[in-house]
Amino acid sequence: MKKKTFYLLFFILTSLCMIPQTVKASNTISNTVSTIHNVLYYETEYNDIYSSANYMELNNSYQGNLSSREDVDYYMFTLNNSGRVQLNFVNPPGEQSYTWKVRLLAVNEYGEEKIYDYIETGNKANNNTNTWRLPAGTYYIKIGTSYSYSNTDYKLTVKFSEELSNSFEQEFNDTYMTANLIQTGTRYTGNLSHQEDVDYYKFELPKTGNIVINFVNPSGEQSYTWKISLLSVDEYGEEKVYDYISTGNKANNSFNKWRLPTGTYYVKVKKDYSFSNNDYKLTVNYVQESSDLYEQEFNGNYLAANKVKSGKTYTGNLDSDNDIDYYQFKLDAPGRVTINFINPPNSGSYTWRIELLAIDQYGDETVIDYADLGENVNNTLAKWRLPKGDYYINIRKSYSFSNSDYKLKVTFKKETATAYEQENNDVYKKANTIKLDKKYTGNLNDEKDKDYFKFTIPKKGKYTLEFSNTQLQTNSWYVDICAINKYGEEKKIAEYDFGKSKQNKQVLSLSKGTYYVKIFNEYYFSNKDYKIIIKENK
Repeated sequence: MKKKTFYLLFFILTSLCMIPQTVKASNTISNTVSTIHNVLYYETEYNDIYSSANYMELNNSYQGNLSSREDVDYYMFTLNNSGRVQLNFVNPPGEQSYTWKVRLLAVNEYGEEKIYDYIETGNKANNNTNTWRLPAGTYYIKIGTSYSYSNTDYKLTVKFSEELSNSFEQEFNDTYMTANLIQTGTRYTGNLSHQEDVDYYKFELPKTGNIVINFVNPSGEQSYTWKISLLSVDEYGEEKVYDYISTGNKANNSFNKWRLPTGTYYVKVKKDYSFSNNDYKLTVNYVQESSDLYEQEFNGNYLAANKVKSGKTYTGNLDSDNDIDYYQFKLDAPGRVTINFINPPNSGSYTWRIELLAIDQYGDETVIDYADLGENVNNTLAKWRLPKGDYYINIRKSYSFSNSDYKLKVTFKKETATAYEQENNDVYKKANTIKLDKKYTGNLNDEKDKDYFKFTIPKKGKYTLEFSNTQLQTNSWYVDICAINKYGEEKKIAEYDFGKSKQNKQVLSLSKGTYYVKIFNEYYFSNKDYKIIIKENK
């Protein structure tokens, strides 16, 4: 009878020990994390290895202790779906620092442990690991002695919040090969789980267009907390970084606007100098630009220049401080070229530098003309008369930088040699041949330009040089009449200074022979057209 009573009493006491006890616990992890259940469970020994780990219910508290300095307690939990995980560890106040070491880990097929995060604690009563976004799977918690040892009880909770939406980061995305595929125009929430964590996101551009990356982080963080890079990966797995920002103290951040061709691109988020485990929000905004009237990157050198047509207006922008945009146009005949450049108002002087270039067979660039622009909204570069051939426009930062759009237009007008100056006629050996009693139109392209015209006098007599200009400007055009001796030296016969009046005439006494008209600038430069004619006095 006594034996039966003993067994009955033992059974009742054992059953009571297995009943969970309620405790006051109602911690939450941000707005999306479930409330911790008001239930307390107890550690069951022996749980010294991962294969005998105590199974844990998510968001419930477990009480345990280390029975000796060498004791290790393993706990196991399973995530049926991906979500946010954070370990909460509570120990009695007044313990020494580095008493417990609490690790979050996974175990691979070979039984090898991969530690994701850990904390060492004791002097602080309530402790949390970093927040981890984890995929569905089985995970472990390992608790052991750090430096000092305590046999007192601890409480352990796995805080979990399910994130079923595709708009959350999905770990593990630590390399470009495991990058999260994202859609443009959609906001994604992620975080860096630890100091060495890197988050990769991948997006596809089906057509050319411009993108702007927006990155939002909690206000009040330190400068240089996150480093966000825009990049692509080549066939060898090497990353090419196009742009990056370092941020933290500013809550809402946007990249420069980038025009990108069709292809696959990546956004890489990592710690910069300081570290934050807080959530960030990432959006890649994309605007399709399939029209050929937009700049097509990458056009950073003359070999990759965008081809432009006369009379068409093209929209482009500088992606970064070091960006250079090249455009190419082809002249099938000699003629006059005008370049129009429009930039946003209030851009500031010396924002853009625009160069008109010719490139020889060796790839060497010759700058024909340039201008530093930005102060005026609508700008027209000097009128240029150019021979048949290929030409380039180079646009880059001058002194200050702007990521804003600019508009570029090249206008070409064909001009025949029977009535117009034909460049390059900067030396007498390349002089344009002109006929008597025939009017020709020309202009000085820049302050260093010289225009040579060659004419032949059939007999000795009186001839009249007529020079007309559309702009009244003193000392704008100097005109020499000269001959060339057998040594190739210029012999000046007459010289004139034109510009005070629009119509100018000078009578010349010339013998039979070949002569040259040399037109150049001395003091005040004008790019306006002039007209020249040499008449035989009848």
